[in-house]
Amino acid sequence: MAYSGGEQPAGRAWLVPLSAALLLAGCETYAPRPATEESLARDVAPPEAAQLAREAANLKHPLLGPVEIGADGSMTPQGAAVVAVIQNPSLRAARAQRGVAAAQLLQAGILPNPQLSLSMDFPISGATNGTLTAYGVGASWDVTALITHEQEQLAAAHAAQAVNLEVAWQEWQVALGAKLHAARALWLTRECKELESQVSQAEEVLQASRENTREGLQTVIDEQAAAAMVEKRRSALLASRTELSSEQGMLCQAMGLPIGTPVRLVEEPGEASPAPGERWVDEAISNSRLDLAALRAGYASQESKVHAAVQSQFPKIGLGFTRARDTSDVGTIGFGITLDLPVFDRGQGRIGVERATRQQLFEELAARTFDAKADAMRAREELMSLEPQIEQASRTADRLTELAETLKAARTEGLTDAIQENQAAGDAADARLGVMNLRRQQDELRIGLEAATGRLLEGAMP
Repeated sequence: MAYSGGEQPAGRAWLVPLSAALLLAGCETYAPRPATEESLARDVAPPEAAQLAREAANLKHPLLGPVEIGADGSMTPQGAAVVAVIQNPSLRAARAQRGVAAAQLLQAGILPNPQLSLSMDFPISGATNGTLTAYGVGASWDVTALITHEQEQLAAAHAAQAVNLEVAWQEWQVALGAKLHAARALWLTRECKELESQVSQAEEVLQASRENTREGLQTVIDEQAAAAMVEKRRSALLASRTELSSEQGMLCQAMGLPIGTPVRLVEEPGEASPAPGERWVDEAISNSRLDLAALRAGYASQESKVHAAVQSQFPKIGLGFTRARDTSDVGTIGFGITLDLPVFDRGQGRIGVERATRQQLFEELAARTFDAKADAMRAREELMSLEPQIEQASRTADRLTELAETLKAARTEGLTDAIQENQAAGDAADARLGVMNLRRQQDELRIGLEAATGRLLEGAMP
């Protein structure tokens, strides 16, 4: 084993380059990724229409099913929800968290590296004749890492699961937001068409009223009443168009499209399901609220962290082995043990932090579960209360429409005046708009209930 000067056994000359090669083989290399305006624009650019249709038809999501997008790009509000999941830029950023969680899980599975030490001593004074250069080689490793390794891996695995569930829940929330904007846009489009028809009818009445006033068949007051009705309908139409433009802009943003991009929306096929029962709501909260599932996974991760913190109280132990030769050419082999004495720090601070964090997560999970059930049940009650309102409002609108038609016929026979006719026509138009607004609220509450329960109402049991 002994050798002197710069001599080195030929049989071991390959150890140094081999060791260097093994160390370098496991190293990652650096590759820059500049955040230029061009690269950022490419990242948020929407896919081609054909590619988008394929992705929508093949979507795999725990809460959303695939949808068909028409060849002309038409889609239902549910289709808009799926498109938002596919290309919303904020969701792309959220999905990047999965890579971070996966890297943390990988890191948790890696044990600490052993330590290698090398020392050399050169005789420089005294009786140096016949002496050699002394050296020592040692290797040591902290074996305490094995004690907490399993729990740290479990904590990282649960944390990665929590991230995946939280990202899926964010996708669901963005999807339902897009669906809500799409449903509102559809109802506002219907409202604008109704108001356009009412404006045209009011303008026809005003034109006829002006002619009758000139011929002395009615008073100026009748003409002024007709003009006021026209202005009222025009104001309502402008307000609806403004609201429609706002909803279309928010829909484009939710879907990851440039503001102003036309979106062809069509109605959902079939009739809407009735309000679900309490049992359906409870079951949906328990099984479909991915945010609560993410919290439970996070709580399980924290349980493992508490366990690991308790295990870390075990004193740190380091084992080492040495190979040495002194200046008189005497070789030795030995081993050593390093042991921490837990006199001051026994891990009590870490244990306290982890336990307090666990308690915080427990309380948050309990509160979020309570709020989720309360929000869902409140939305269900509001949805149920709307059904009789819509029925009554529809009957009222029908009666007022019949009255307006009756007064219109009576007006031609001189049995009533233009003011009464215009008032009845305006009341009937307002009643029809009221029914549309109630049905719009019903759709919004349905979507809100879906968002609160984490489950689509299609096929829900009453």
